Amino acid sequence: MLIRFKYLLLLIIWCLVCTLPLISQEMQMFRGKIMDGKNMPVAGANVMLYEENKSHMMAFAITDNDGGFTLKIGHSENLIYILVTHLSFSSKKYYITDIKKMTVIDLEPQEYRLPDVVIKPKKYERSGDTLSYYFNDIKKTSDKNIEQVLSRIPGITIEQGQIRYMGLSISKFYIEGLDMLEGRYQIATKNIHPDAVKSVDILEHHQPIKALDSIIKPDNAAINLRLKNGIAMTGSAVVGTGANPLLYNGSAHLFGFLKKFQFVAFGAVNNIGAHNNDLFQNKYDQFQFQLPPLSISGIGVPLFLDPMIYAKNNEKVVGANYLRKIGANGQMKLHFGLTDDHQTIFGSNRFMIFDQNATIVRNEDIVNTYQPRSFHQDLMYEHNAKKVYLKATLRAKFENKKGIAGNIINSLSTHENVESKNQEVTGNFVSVFRHKNKAYQINGDFKYVLQNHILGVTPNRISIENFLLSDYPVVRQNYDMTSYTYKMYADFHYKKNNLQRSYQWKISQDVYRINTGLKLSNDSTKLVDAGINFTNDYVQNNRVIFFDQSYVLTFDKHTYKIYLPGSIHFFSLEDHIREKKINQSIPVFKLYTGYSYKIKSSAVLGAGYTFRKDYDNVFTRYNEGYILRTPSNLAQGNPNLNQYTEHIFSVDYRGYEPESNLEIQLSSEYFYTINSLISRADFTANGANQQLISGSNIVKGIRTKMQFSLPFITDMSLKFKPSHTISTSTQIYNNIYLNITNQSVNLDLTLDYILSNSVLSLKPSYVYILNNLNKNGLHQYDIGLGYYYKIKEDISLKLSYNQYIITTIEKKILNEMVSFEYNQKFNKFKGELIIRWSNITNNPHFISFTQNFNLDNFSYLAIRPSQLYIQINKKF
Repeated sequence: MLIRFKYLLLLIIWCLVCTLPLISQEMQMFRGKIMDGKNMPVAGANVMLYEENKSHMMAFAITDNDGGFTLKIGHSENLIYILVTHLSFSSKKYYITDIKKMTVIDLEPQEYRLPDVVIKPKKYERSGDTLSYYFNDIKKTSDKNIEQVLSRIPGITIEQGQIRYMGLSISKFYIEGLDMLEGRYQIATKNIHPDAVKSVDILEHHQPIKALDSIIKPDNAAINLRLKNGIAMTGSAVVGTGANPLLYNGSAHLFGFLKKFQFVAFGAVNNIGAHNNDLFQNKYDQFQFQLPPLSISGIGVPLFLDPMIYAKNNEKVVGANYLRKIGANGQMKLHFGLTDDHQTIFGSNRFMIFDQNATIVRNEDIVNTYQPRSFHQDLMYEHNAKKVYLKATLRAKFENKKGIAGNIINSLSTHENVESKNQEVTGNFVSVFRHKNKAYQINGDFKYVLQNHILGVTPNRISIENFLLSDYPVVRQNYDMTSYTYKMYADFHYKKNNLQRSYQWKISQDVYRINTGLKLSNDSTKLVDAGINFTNDYVQNNRVIFFDQSYVLTFDKHTYKIYLPGSIHFFSLEDHIREKKINQSIPVFKLYTGYSYKIKSSAVLGAGYTFRKDYDNVFTRYNEGYILRTPSNLAQGNPNLNQYTEHIFSVDYRGYEPESNLEIQLSSEYFYTINSLISRADFTANGANQQLISGSNIVKGIRTKMQFSLPFITDMSLKFKPSHTISTSTQIYNNIYLNITNQSVNLDLTLDYILSNSVLSLKPSYVYILNNLNKNGLHQYDIGLGYYYKIKEDISLKLSYNQYIITTIEKKILNEMVSFEYNQKFNKFKGELIIRWSNITNNPHFISFTQNFNLDNFSYLAIRPSQLYIQINKKF
C-alpha cells in the first residue's frame, strides 16, 4: 500500500508529454512545426522518424528558421513515431496518427542566455493596486536600457522582449499615462536610457477601458513609466564599426513627450546580425506561428544563440509611432514600419546511419540566403471615457520574401528558390456603452488576405530518401490563396454587489480559396503540368455561431469563476477539381471553473477545472494541396475533423515579497484527453487516397512548472527552476495497445554574487531524458559564467564564458563561447564607448550532436570569427 501511495504522489508532481500513434501510408509527406511552448518557432531541431520496435531510422529532417519540417513516410505495418531533439530543449517523442495533419509540437525550453545582473529593490510604495518603484533605487551603472532595470522588480520577468507580471502578459505599457506604442514597447524598453525615467508604476488588475472599470477586473497588470521631465525630448544614437569582416552598425531614436502628443521616430542599418525589425512585433498579442506553405530547406540554428554570433545580414529599418490627444478622452495613433534585409546562414550536416549491411553517410553543406521586405501601417482612433468607449483600427501589411538555397548533398548540387508575396488588410471596431453598473459592448473584425508563393527545386536522388519527384531535374510548385474573415460580437457586462456577469454573442465566417499546381520537366527546358492529381482548386467555408457566459463572484480574499462558452461550427469544403463536397456541423464547448484565494496582496493560490470538446484547426488540415514535400491532395474527402474531448485539473501559486525579494511560482495540471482520429492509410503513386482508418487514443498525465527566486544574504541572489516530468499514454493501433512512458529531469540555476565593485554570475543547468522505448539516456550540461568589474565609476569590464555539453553512452560534444567587453561613460558628453571582443577563441562552428539507435548526427553551424567591434552611444 505504501508503494502504491508513493507512485500516486509522484504522479501528482509529474507531467505528461503527449504522443499520438501513426497510421502507415505509402510514400507520403508528414509536415509539422516545432514550437517552444510560447508560440515561438524552434529552429535547428532534429526530427527523426522510427518504426516501432526497430532501430533503423526511416527518415530525418531539421527544422527551418520558422520551426517547420517535412518527412517522407513509406508503408509500414507497425506503429511509427518521431523523436525531436534539440540542444536547448528537452527531447520529445511523438506518435503520429494522421499523416495529413500539420502537427504542432511544443518543447520545454532550457535557457542559456547569460543573465544581466539581478539585484532586487528594497524600496517601493503601494497605493491600493499600484506599486511604485523609483529608478534611482534599482538601476545600476551597467544598465543600458529600461528592460534591464524592469527585470529587477519582484514579479516581473522578461523573455524574448515580452514583459510578464506574476506570470501573466501585461495589458498596457504606458509612458506618462499614454500607450503610444500599442504593444510595440520594445522600442522604448531597449532604447530609452534609464536616466530619463523617474519611476515605474505596476498597476495590478488594471482595466484599460474606463467604461468597464469596477465591472470587469482583469487578472493581469499594466506598467506606467514616469519621466524625470514630464514634457521632454529624448533620444539616442549609435555608431559602431568592426573588423573581420568589415562591420557597421548605426541607429537613431528620437522620442518626444509633450502635453498634447507623443512620438518616436527611428532608423537603423547594420550587418552585425542584429534584427531591429523585431521592434515592430505587438507584445500584447499572443504570437501565432503559421508555417509557410512553400519554403526552401532550412538550416539548424540553436534557438538560444544570438543571431549576432552567426547571421551575416544587411538590414535597413525605418519606423515611426505617433499619438495625438483629442480633447480630454480622445486619441489618434499612427504607426508604420519598413524593413529590408539580406540574410545568409552557412552550415553543414553529417549523418551516419548504421544497419546490418552497410553504413550510409550523408554530408550536406548548406548556404541559405533570405531577402525579406515588409511594410505595415496602422491608423487608430480611440475615445476612452467613463460612459463611452470607441476604438477603430485599420491596418495594412505587405510582405515580399525571396529565398535561395545552394546546398551540396554528397557532392551533388541542389538548388532551391522561393518567392512569397503577402498582402493583408485588417479592420477592427470596438464600442462600449455604460449605464450605472451595466455595460454593453459591440465588436467587429474584418481581414482580407492575398498570398502567392512559387517554389522552384532542382532535386537530387538521395540513397536514403526517395520519392516520385526525385527523377525530375526541374520542379516548380505554385500556391495561391485568397481569404476573407469577418466577426461580429455583442457583449453585455453587469455587476451587482460581488457578482460580475458577462454574456457574449458572436457570428463569424472564414472563407479560403486555395489553388495549387505542380509543373516539372525532364530536360530542364520546358515545364509541363503534372496533371490533375497534383492540382487543387477548392473553397473552404467555416461559419460559427457562438454564445459565451462568464460569472465571477468575489468575497474579500475569495474569487470564484465559471466560464460557459459554446458554439456551433458549420463547416463546408467544395473541391472544384474533383467535384466533391463536405458539409458538417460541429458543436464545440470549452467550460472552465476556478477558485482563487488571495493570501495577501502579493500572493494568490488557485485551482481550476477545464472541459474542452473541440476539433483540429480546419484551415491547417486542408491548407496543403500537393506541396513538394507533402504529397497529398483532396482526392478523398475526410468527413471526420479529428474531434477530441479533454479534461484538465490545475492548481497554481504565484507570490512575491518585495521586502525580502522572494518570488515563487508553482503550477501543475492533470489532463485526460480522448482523441477521435481518422487518417488516410494508403496512397497510390500519384497521391490518390485508397482507404481511411479511424480510431481513438487516450492520453493522460501531469504537467508541472516551478520557479523560485531566493535571497540568502544581501550580496547574493538565486533563481532555481527544477522540474521532473513523467508521462504515460495508451496508444491504440489496429487493436494493439502500447504503453509509452517518458521521463525527464530539468535543473536550471542562476546565481549572482555581488561584491563592492564586481558581480560574479553563474548559471549551470542539467537535463536528463529517458523513455521505455529508448534505453540510451541523454545528458546535457550547460554552464554560463559571467564576471562584471567596475574599475571606477565610469569604467567597467565584462567577461563571459559559456560552455555546452551533450553526452550519450558513446559520444561527447563540447562547445564554448568567450567574449569580453570594455565600457567607458563620458558624463559631460552624455555618451559611452563600448569595445567588444567576441568569440575570443575563434571557434569556427557551433556543433550539435544526436545519437539514437543506429544514427549519429552532427550539425555544424558556421559562426562569425573572432571580431573586434567598437561602438559609441550618444543620448540627448
